Amino acid sequence: MKQLIAILSLVISAQAFAIALPGWNRPVESAQLDVQSAIGQFAAVKRGQAVLTKLDGQTAPSQVKLVLNGIQRRYQIVESTVSEDGIRMITAVDPAQLTSSSPLPEATFVTIIDYRAQINVPSEKWEVRVETVTADDVVVGELVLTGKPEPVFTIQIEQTL
Repeated sequence: MKQLIAILSLVISAQAFAIALPGWNRPVESAQLDVQSAIGQFAAVKRGQAVLTKLDGQTAPSQVKLVLNGIQRRYQIVESTVSEDGIRMITAVDPAQLTSSSPLPEATFVTIIDYRAQINVPSEKWEVRVETVTADDVVVGELVLTGKPEPVFTIQIEQTL
């Protein structure tokens, strides 16, 4: 009887680790962020967190989750580049900006600058820049944060066909 319970426990626990959720934005990297400068609508921000996520089955990050003073927003990655000196830049926008048929009154852009692979002077940090502009290109808020990114470990299953 004890052996049967032990075997069932192994089977049940093994199934608990078999998580594959197509369409889930799985967190892959996260950084606690300290405010370097904040103006306009971001003046009250004291601390933040940025999380890069990617859809299960994809290789590149697809979203940035940004938490400022406990309020979470998600931004869709629209561009990811690496400069000649190894600095990676990820640009993301509010998903409503991508789906709206008419210009929105305000647009928010999030840029993550990853210095970890910089060739000359590598640094273990992200610089996160958040900017909100009106339809008339008037800046209503700018925020610069920095922090050290860490990998986020989640259970992943590789599917082969």
